[in-house]
Amino acid sequence: MKRLNSSAALGIALIFLSACSDSTEQVCDSTENKNVENQIPLDGADNVRDLGGYTTSDCKVIKNGMLFRSDALSGLTGDDIDILNNLNIETVVDLRTADEISEAPDNLPDSVNWVNYPLLHDVTGGMNQIEFFKAIMSGDLLAEDHMISIYQNIDQYFIDNLIKVFDEIEKGRPVLWHCTSGKDRAGMTTVLLLTALGVDKESVMADYMLSNKYLAKSNEQKKEYFDTNYGEGAGEKFAPMFIVDESYLEAFYEKLDKDFGGIDNFIKNEIKVDVELLKKHYLQ
Repeated sequence: MKRLNSSAALGIALIFLSACSDSTEQVCDSTENKNVENQIPLDGADNVRDLGGYTTSDCKVIKNGMLFRSDALSGLTGDDIDILNNLNIETVVDLRTADEISEAPDNLPDSVNWVNYPLLHDVTGGMNQIEFFKAIMSGDLLAEDHMISIYQNIDQYFIDNLIKVFDEIEKGRPVLWHCTSGKDRAGMTTVLLLTALGVDKESVMADYMLSNKYLAKSNEQKKEYFDTNYGEGAGEKFAPMFIVDESYLEAFYEKLDKDFGGIDNFIKNEIKVDVELLKKHYLQ
């Protein structure tokens, strides 16, 4: 048998290693995502966050200071507005209904471009507020069931306004989106955005669940308010509406799977997100 000389053997080895390297997909460690908590502490809002720092499946990282989610901004103080000014946020996307906005309009820096794209027709499932409260208190409507219905109410109104939301985000400027508590409508928007950018589902869920941490104090106050004004135990009946729960988000995923071929298909084909443009703007 003819022996290969050393240089020929080295050449073959290098070719083999190169082929193996080309066929091996890059694997990124997303465990650090569990440490991403970029809350922006404000006096007049509890659930304000910078989404920068999350690692994606292609080993990129979301830029800091570009993508923000929050609860309502109606109670901002002068110091809070100074903080927002320093963040250089250019656009605020309000996801609330007209009724919610009329009751508590945002208090924003003059330099911010405010736009309103509601993701729900109303927050009480078509009932007036008195009917809704009576249904919860009597047990005819469970708060958990109402929350699930919100996450599965993916109608054309929701889709059309989400398209407008993502049109704003695709501009590549610092942008903040919010609803009332910053957990459900803002939460679903964030889930879609993080998924489009390539953040894994476990990390997306963890970001979603952080609302319970940041809203814990105000949620206790809400329960006390309902107990005081609607009778002992009322706070517990309404409590599922104050929190986020994995079952709510799983209901959202299930609806997307059932009716739209999954979340990735919904992002690309229903709300027409330019995924590559988003990645170009917001990943590094």
